[in-house]
Amino acid sequence: MTFLQPLALYGLPLALLPVIIHLLNLLRHRSQPWAATRFLLQARRSSSKLSRLKRWLTLLLRVLALIGLVFALSRPMTGGDSMFSFSSGAPEAIALILDRSASMETKTGEGAASKRELALKALENFAKPWTESRIVLVDSALREPVILSDLSTLADPAMERYIGSTETAADIPATLATTLDWLEENGVATAEIVIASDMQESNWKPEGSEDVFRRIKKVLAAKEGSWRTRILALEGEASTNSSLLGENLLRRSEKLDLLAHIQRRPIADLPLRITANLDGVQSELTAEFKGESFLWRSSVPLPEPKNQGWLSLSLPPDLCLGDNSWYFAYGSANRPHAAVRADLPMAGRILRAAAANEKGVPADVLPSSNLNKEDLAGRTLIVLQGNPRTPLEAELLKSFVNEGGTLLCFPPSSKEGAVIDPIRWQPAEKAPDSESSFRVNSWNENGGILANASVGTRLPSSELSTTTRSIPLGTEPLA
Repeated sequence: MTFLQPLALYGLPLALLPVIIHLLNLLRHRSQPWAATRFLLQARRSSSKLSRLKRWLTLLLRVLALIGLVFALSRPMTGGDSMFSFSSGAPEAIALILDRSASMETKTGEGAASKRELALKALENFAKPWTESRIVLVDSALREPVILSDLSTLADPAMERYIGSTETAADIPATLATTLDWLEENGVATAEIVIASDMQESNWKPEGSEDVFRRIKKVLAAKEGSWRTRILALEGEASTNSSLLGENLLRRSEKLDLLAHIQRRPIADLPLRITANLDGVQSELTAEFKGESFLWRSSVPLPEPKNQGWLSLSLPPDLCLGDNSWYFAYGSANRPHAAVRADLPMAGRILRAAAANEKGVPADVLPSSNLNKEDLAGRTLIVLQGNPRTPLEAELLKSFVNEGGTLLCFPPSSKEGAVIDPIRWQPAEKAPDSESSFRVNSWNENGGILANASVGTRLPSSELSTTTRSIPLGTEPLA
């Protein structure tokens, strides 16, 4: 048996109060012999045994009443809807997790509701029987727990920010971890956690999610029987849907090399036409493939040299328009103009060498004092080991990224300084010994700074041995 309010059990000694009062009353009344009452006492002696039994029964009932009151306040539970449970059987909280990835906008036919709309209806129907439970909604896009006063709140236009359509991918493990953290922080004893998702593998197994899954497994094992997790099945499959996810764009002197992940259901062997729009000029590309999905590589020639521009790729219209397009931006073909700032001198020397230009000249060093716009002018890559010095500096670096720059972050050596929202770092974790050092198991080989070379050469990241690590929160690690 478990108790939702175990502190109330400290009130059990109060059950002795009737006994204490009874004993005190006995001390107050002392017998005094008196000749005139001698015959009356003899007459009542026959009924004294029955009176004494009534007094003891009354005392026992008072003790049991106080014990019952204490147990009721402690809210005992014997597991769900057990007939011996003092609770109503309703969980203390219901956590609704909504997948808002682009694939959730898929429809099963003309005029039909999208999977996201079906998911919202399914979540509402699931929570409707438990009117006494607190309801919290966590969506995959924002990952901000929102407490709902009642289910009718979902129809409020202000909730569109939390339940509306998006064109983003989802990280279901990270969203579930956020939900578990909220339940722990709020001391929720019993909970029903329900996930509404179309079960896209890329949303359930994003890169670097192994540690998150291990943490989720550990938390749920500790809460077994108290927190239950369910997955709602979304009925209906799209009759025809193709999706395009851009992986990487590499600028060459006379062309743009493209890498994209294409998926199509149902499986078909027919070529897929792709419309490319380069700086406002359209052309048509063709993807030849068999199967459900593959990595598509292609090139788009640059008619005239430009320092920067944009490119969009679009698939033919289908029942899910949210995953049919992708946009790229390209810059100069020259190597990025990098600068480094590091808290640790040794880390600074290594990072400067790694970010050297094509002539082997190490990257510039940013000042250790507060940064300003002039320090970032002309830069395309900033390598930062440590935290920004002030919140103003954090906003400056965030603006640098929003304007097209690349910011590569390494964990700080201390907790001092500000943070770049939404990046947070977990406490440093040390390996037990050299034989149990941390290894890099996965990274994006198709795009980003750890991508394979154009000739297919793979970086030896798996050979890297690390004795101390700090995992980022609020974003995905590169490796």
